[in-house]
Amino acid sequence: MVESGLKVNENSKFKGEISMEKQAEAKTKCRKYIKHGLSKTRFYKEYHHMIDRCKNPSHPRWDSYGGSGIKVCERWRGDDGFINFRDDWYKEYELLKNKYHPEERRLSLARIDPDGDYCLDNTRWVDWAEENNPRIKGKFIGVCPGYGTAYIIDADKFANDILCSVSLITKCLNQTASDGSGWYYYYPETKDENDFIDLVLEEAWELGYIFVPTGFELKATG
Repeated sequence: MVESGLKVNENSKFKGEISMEKQAEAKTKCRKYIKHGLSKTRFYKEYHHMIDRCKNPSHPRWDSYGGSGIKVCERWRGDDGFINFRDDWYKEYELLKNKYHPEERRLSLARIDPDGDYCLDNTRWVDWAEENNPRIKGKFIGVCPGYGTAYIIDADKFANDILCSVSLITKCLNQTASDGSGWYYYYPETKDENDFIDLVLEEAWELGYIFVPTGFELKATG
């Protein structure tokens, strides 16, 4: 009789049965080599930049991220991290890239709350220039001669609706130049103007802005 030299787990229910731990270990090793076809995309690079900023103390921006307590959610870490990140974000990423940013390099993953962690509810895809320019602070007014006036509290919603980037609006605020589509922007210049915006937006804060066509008069009550 020839012995195979194979040792089986004597405690297994059946002789020769592979333990559950070994099966789990084998599956984990296999997952590491699953090909997703995205390794050369900006989407894949953005994921690893995010991980590196929050995990690697040698990263040049560590002090602003991992060193400041910013973390990546558990779902986006570990062996399945990128696959989960892909499942959460790739469809919307592709939609935004194809609709607004044919040059993929312009899209960047940003946090909505700059003090919060990286997770699905606190991230969004933005124009790279927008993320790296100062954010618009507070309320402002947009005027398009012959078209109307917008009283704005949420620059992102307004920019999305008129197909403009927030970074461009930021550059145009309180400047004589328009955003290229006829809109001019400025911050409230007087207390009365500021109070007026508060009143007209009070009933529709979630909308992000109120648009008033030329020829219509908006009266705030309060």
